[in-house]
Amino acid sequence: MNKKMSFLTVVILLLGARPLTLSGNEVGVIVEVGAELRTLTLERSQKELLDYIEKSGGWFVQLNRYYLTAYLPAKVTTEEIAATLRECGYLISFNTSHENPAERVNDLQLIIESKSRHLNEVRKLLQGANLRATLDIEMELANISRDIENAKGELAFLRQRSSLKKLTVRFTSEVSGEDGPSYSGFSWLNEIGIPGFLERFEE
Repeated sequence: MNKKMSFLTVVILLLGARPLTLSGNEVGVIVEVGAELRTLTLERSQKELLDYIEKSGGWFVQLNRYYLTAYLPAKVTTEEIAATLRECGYLISFNTSHENPAERVNDLQLIIESKSRHLNEVRKLLQGANLRATLDIEMELANISRDIENAKGELAFLRQRSSLKKLTVRFTSEVSGEDGPSYSGFSWLNEIGIPGFLERFEE
């Protein structure tokens, strides 16, 4: 029976070795945004960011005095995120990464199709099988079903993940050095610097 099932597996995999398009399984590019924000008013900046995330339809998963990790809908642009961060403090760095999971998605779709065909063929072997063979076949069916569910689960994860942008913000709330720059929550003031702004009022 093992030889028969091995031959069957090869045949089914060969039949399934073609791209598959499943309706509703479209997966877009996965985008992650990382930033470092310097602020003199940490609590206020964090509150403004949390308000923005909530209004945008997102949510945060981690928040402390050093980091904020959140998810935003994919429709929120990186330009909008950067602009919001600049309103909350001095944006030291801002970077994005893009991952296209198209190849992995295609592999998963092939696995689902080929395993599904294999499952149907193995079920046919139950007809006329003796007790021992039935137990082996049922074990094989369970393994195939598990592989299908795992592939579907990963595909669902990629679909959900691509519908969101991951945002990670690192906070710096202290200015090092006596001659170090000062930052505010106003981009125009950050450009000229607080000391330069105050010099305009000196006689």
